[in-house]
Amino acid sequence: MPGRRYRRYAVVLLVAASALHAYEAFILSRPPSLRWFAWLMLPYGWCVLALLLRTRGRAATVGAAIALAWDITTHYSVFVGNHGSTAALALIFDPLWSGLVFVPASMLLTGFLTGGLAGEGRGESNGAG
Repeated sequence: MPGRRYRRYAVVLLVAASALHAYEAFILSRPPSLRWFAWLMLPYGWCVLALLLRTRGRAATVGAAIALAWDITTHYSVFVGNHGSTAALALIFDPLWSGLVFVPASMLLTGFLTGGLAGEGRGESNGAG
């Protein structure tokens, strides 16, 4: 079933994001912070919500992929290729931009392009089966 395949991809992306942000919040941060981890995971809340609604496997996958790509770019610019003293500000503002703009927009666009917002379309209704 196509719907289950996209849900699996979304779960893999969510696990990868959790690993990246756990590393940032609990290993790189001093002191380790659960609140910081929750803030960094904010954009993925939309993806989890879409998966819980059981109608948006493809949209959740695209949203998680966009958020993870954005977060990997931020991680690289802050921790690996730090080019300035303000690079760390990206860690503060990227979850906000990603959670309010990039992830919802990509999920809505995916919904429109794949058969509307009533479901995934083309055989991917509610994940049953």
